[in-house]
Amino acid sequence: MSATLPSQIEVLQSADGVHFRLPPPAGVYHAGHHEVCVTTDGKLRWQTGSGSSAPAQEVALDDIVRIAVGPFGDLAVLSVETRQGVPRAVCTGYPRAWLEALAGDLRRHCRVPTPTSSDLKPAPPGPRVFTSRAERRAAAIREMGETLRAIYEQIQSAGARVPEFRENPEQPANSRVIHQVHDNGVTLIVPAGGPGPFFLFGCAMCILPAIFTLAGLSTGFHDTEGSYGPVVMIVISWAIALAVFLPTYHHAFARVVLAVVGDELEMLECSKVRARRRGWNRADLTDVRAGDNGWVSGSDDSNMTPVAQLHILPNGEKKVGLLAGRDAAEVCWIATVLRRALRLPHSPSSC
Repeated sequence: MSATLPSQIEVLQSADGVHFRLPPPAGVYHAGHHEVCVTTDGKLRWQTGSGSSAPAQEVALDDIVRIAVGPFGDLAVLSVETRQGVPRAVCTGYPRAWLEALAGDLRRHCRVPTPTSSDLKPAPPGPRVFTSRAERRAAAIREMGETLRAIYEQIQSAGARVPEFRENPEQPANSRVIHQVHDNGVTLIVPAGGPGPFFLFGCAMCILPAIFTLAGLSTGFHDTEGSYGPVVMIVISWAIALAVFLPTYHHAFARVVLAVVGDELEMLECSKVRARRRGWNRADLTDVRAGDNGWVSGSDDSNMTPVAQLHILPNGEKKVGLLAGRDAAEVCWIATVLRRALRLPHSPSSC
C-alpha cells in the first residue's frame, strides 16, 4: 500500500478520468504545472502546462507493465515501462516521497503490480537542469527551433485541407492596384501591402536575439568561465531571426509592376531589401495563375486558409512567386488579367 499523497499533489475527479496535478518540477525553465491522468477510455496521459499548445503524451493501460520511481540527482523520476520494453518518463524533478506516493495510486488505478527490487531498472534520463547562463541560452535557441518546426508541421497538415483558387475577372472593390490598359497590353502597378501577420512574426523573431545582445552587453559577451560562447549564441540567434525577418520585410514593403506589352510579360519587384526584374515571352510561359506559397493562416485548425500568391510558370523553369499574403480575390484577378492579356490558354488548374 502506498503512502498518502502529499498536499502539494491535487487529485481531481472528472468525467474523463482521475487527474493528479503537481506543481512545476524543479529546474524547469518555463513555469507550468504537471498533470497526470488515468482516463476512462483506458489510457495514462501526462502533460506539462495547460492549454492546447502544451504537448501531451499517453500510453494505453493495457500496455503498461511497470510503474517505477528512480533517482534524478537529489530528486526523483517516475517512469512507466510498456510491453514493448520502452521506458517513458512521466514526472521528473520531484521529491522521491511525492513520486512514491503518486506511483502507488497510479498502480491501483492502472492495475499494475508493485515492482520488486529485482524488477527495477535504471530510470530514463529526464530533462536536464540548466545551471549556467550559456546552457540556458542554448536551451532557449533549441526551444525556438522546436517551435518553428511545430509551426511548419501544423502548416503542412493544414495545407492539405485548403480550397482551390478560382478565376476572378473583376477587380475587388478594396483593391488598390492601378490597372492601366493600353493599345498593346496592360500594366498593373501593385503598391506595397504594408505590415501584416508575417511581418509581425518576423519582428517577433528578433526579440530573442535582442534580449541575448542586451544581456551580452551587460556581461562583456563572456560567461562566468571567461569564454566567449555567448557571442556564438548571439550570432546564431540573429542569423535565424534575420533569415525570417528580411523576407517578411521585403514582402510587406515591396512595390510590384507587371506589364504585358505585346507578347512580352515584364515584372519589376523592388524594396529596400532587394530588387529583381524578369521578362518572359508568351511562348516561354506555361501559365500565370493564383496559388499558395505553402503557408496557411488562421487562429486554429478549423479556419486555416491558404496564403495566396501569384505564380508565373515558365517552360522548364522553377515557378516565380509574387505578392504572397495579398487578398486571395485580388491575386486571382491579377492572374486572370495577365493570362487574358497574354492570351494564354485557360487550364482547369488555373484560377
